[in-house]
Amino acid sequence: MEISRKYQRELAIINLFQFLFYNHKVLFDFLDPYFKDLLTKYLENKSDIDLIIWNIVRYTDFSILNEIEKASLVLLFLETLYSDLPLKVIISIYTNLVIKYCRKNFNKLIPVFCQKVKEMKNIEKQIGKKKEGSIS
Repeated sequence: MEISRKYQRELAIINLFQFLFYNHKVLFDFLDPYFKDLLTKYLENKSDIDLIIWNIVRYTDFSILNEIEKASLVLLFLETLYSDLPLKVIISIYTNLVIKYCRKNFNKLIPVFCQKVKEMKNIEKQIGKKKEGSIS
C-alpha cells in the first residue's frame, strides 16, 4: 500500500517535531525516499539550516517559534530548496498544513519565507554541501 505524498509530508513534519521537541530518533520506516532524503539533509546540516531559518524569521512577528512551527519551516525550507515543484504549489501546500497544525496567522509567514529562501544566493554552500540537482 502506497501512502499519499500529502500524508508523507505530514509524517515527515511529525518526525521532525518529535526530534526537535522530544529529542527522539528520526524514524524513516514509513517515509518514501523523497522525504527520507530531505530529513537526512536536515540531520546532516542541522546547525547550518537552523541558522538560515532563524535569520529569515527573526525580524518577523514569528521570531519565537514552537516546535511544530520549526518542523514545518524546516521541511518547507528543504522543499523550497530541493523540490521540483513550482513555488506556488509549495506555498499552497504549506499554507494549508500550517493552518491545520500551527497557531493563528502563522500561514502568513509561508509566502514571505519561501520568497526569502528563493532569493538567497549560494544557499547550498551555507548548508555545507553544494546542491547536486533537484529531487523529485
